[in-house]
Amino acid sequence: MTLDDEILAVFHDEVGEHLEALASMLDRDPQQWDLRAAFQLSHNMKGSARMVGAKDVASITHILEDLFSSLRAGLPLKDPVVAMARRGCQLLETCFTDEEIDLVEAIETFQKGVSQLLEDAPEEDASPEEPAPSPAPTSPSTGPEKIEGPAEDEDEESDAEATSLISAEESAGSQESPASPAAPSPSSETVRVATDKLDQLMGLSAEVSINGRAAHRQAKLVRELVQLAYQLSDEFPDLRKAENFRSFLDTARTLNHSVSQSKDRQDKFAHELHEMARQLRMVPLQSLATVFSRVVRQACRVTGKKAEFRLEGGHTELDRGVLDAVRDPVIHLLRNAVAHGIEDEDTRRAADKPAEGRVLLQARSAGAWVELEVCDDGAGVDLNAVRRRGISQKLITAEQADRMSPSQLESLLFEPGFSGAEQVSELSGRGVGLDVVKSNLSELGGKVSLENRPGQGTSFVLRVPLTRLTSKMLHVRLGEHNLLVPMSDVVTTARISNDALQMADGQQVAPVAGEPVAVTSLETLIDVSAVADEVRPGVLMESGGRRRLFLVDQVIGEEELLIQSLRWNLQAFKLYAGCAVLADGQVALVLDVPVLLGGPSGTVDSSWIRGARERARQRRILVVDDSVTSRTLIENILTSAGYAVDVAVDGEQAFERSGEADYDLVITDVEMPRLDGFGLVAKLRATKATARIPIIMVTSLGQDNHKQRAAELGADEYIVKGAFDQDALLGAVGRLL
Repeated sequence: MTLDDEILAVFHDEVGEHLEALASMLDRDPQQWDLRAAFQLSHNMKGSARMVGAKDVASITHILEDLFSSLRAGLPLKDPVVAMARRGCQLLETCFTDEEIDLVEAIETFQKGVSQLLEDAPEEDASPEEPAPSPAPTSPSTGPEKIEGPAEDEDEESDAEATSLISAEESAGSQESPASPAAPSPSSETVRVATDKLDQLMGLSAEVSINGRAAHRQAKLVRELVQLAYQLSDEFPDLRKAENFRSFLDTARTLNHSVSQSKDRQDKFAHELHEMARQLRMVPLQSLATVFSRVVRQACRVTGKKAEFRLEGGHTELDRGVLDAVRDPVIHLLRNAVAHGIEDEDTRRAADKPAEGRVLLQARSAGAWVELEVCDDGAGVDLNAVRRRGISQKLITAEQADRMSPSQLESLLFEPGFSGAEQVSELSGRGVGLDVVKSNLSELGGKVSLENRPGQGTSFVLRVPLTRLTSKMLHVRLGEHNLLVPMSDVVTTARISNDALQMADGQQVAPVAGEPVAVTSLETLIDVSAVADEVRPGVLMESGGRRRLFLVDQVIGEEELLIQSLRWNLQAFKLYAGCAVLADGQVALVLDVPVLLGGPSGTVDSSWIRGARERARQRRILVVDDSVTSRTLIENILTSAGYAVDVAVDGEQAFERSGEADYDLVITDVEMPRLDGFGLVAKLRATKATARIPIIMVTSLGQDNHKQRAAELGADEYIVKGAFDQDALLGAVGRLL
């Protein structure tokens, strides 16, 4: 980040806080306005804007400053003045959004409106309760400065005016209420710190923790040294008489005590440092209450509807990074609640509902997670309309729509490309749908769910991690490598034997919790060596609607770790999302599950099918195919796996050989001269000696009627050559033998 970028970031944060405080104040009853605080906020924003060259912000705040100055000097707080003050606040908000508006023209109109109000204000209406400070503020007849901004001497006058106004008011003992919490008192000592510096502090606390783990290892070694010394003294009693040995033993005991105490102190310090660094990043949801309230208010203004916004559980704290990431999804859902959920007044009255709708944001802690629920008391989701929109947008066919359950239709709302808006508008998100909400939460490691109450309202529940700095990870090992899988992407773990592997749609699957799941040996994708056991543990991962079971060597367990980004020279390894230091000081890579699932499916490594190799001893297989290429390929695969193989060029020759030798399995093609594969299967099944021999058909014929005929004749497996590979063949052979 350059110096200019850092200054602009500070400017946006500072003005954002001042703007939220001002907007919150102006939302209240005008009689509760703190004019001194409003003037001070406008003045501070103007000064900051001029420092960074934000001319639009400087112009608007200068006009607001004049307006609040005149109000403090006695300008009556009537409805047109209130509306103009709120209009100025809305213009300021526009400066920090992507709303398309001609700001130059809008500011000019705003300036003319304020000037007209100040010129038309009668002097006799000045409030006697608000004594005019000295020196007097800008005369109402003078009006605000030009939009281009005042000259340097004018700016100095304005600053002097602000100082004199505050000083005069404080010395005169103003009757206005003290500054609201939105404008902190000078005694509140705060400091603004960039989040990346907090991240660095968190990283340093992690380094301290790592050093603490090293101290644990040192303490363990010292204890072992002392124990060894005592064992030696027991085995060789004369050693105790040696002065050098007694000195060594005393030194070892002292060292053990010292290291143990040092370890305990370091543990305590590391824990406190880590907790303090974490707390520094925690922000209450209440800090965005004004933003969320303003979003609902603006949505009501655009749609002409009425809705009350309420926040419950605003004290719930989240990591600043999580709060920043979840802000846009919540805003999107709040807008949707007004645009698509809350009905118009007439419709609500007809449904015996209050004319004003209710939009509620609830926050609650759930262990290491926080749940944010956005709910409304509107009409709920019209599933028939969802069905029609899905068909019209070609996301589903009419036949699919008729078969879809209510929950499946609700899930359609989160599909990319789906939009419930008939036309793109500012409020409808310019055609952006709920898929963006789901995608943002997925990147955060969170999830979103929907509860639809037809006629009564809708609830969206966002489940997000409490912090992004430390994450719950599943620690697995593959060969000599430590790997981590985010727990948010883990469905379950299972142990899979090679006997459980089956073929379906050209890929290997295994039953997990009663359902067939695609299986891949992780080492086939990340190119590392693994242990070839007959039974291997696997991790069922899921992301973006895709799931797969990945075989590993060992599932060690769940750990909460500080995840760090990969250095620039390692970011080309797309399968990894970061790294972490384990308790023993080793580095583990974090798997990027969406990338892993979106890449090639991989296979189950044939080296794992040890059971097939073990059973291959003394097992003889007959391969039947008129193609020399196919016949040789299959023969080589089986021979490499340890099987004894005989070959035949057609069905007749194969049947003759089946009577001459005992085969444990037959692999046959279908289309062959003299006797085809179907005829061979029929003859083998009709012969008593070969009636129970396992038969695999490997053919290019993939039509359902061919598969059905093979099954009826008694073939045990049917592999289409288009989906054929070495592991598929060995997997089928291993299951049948």
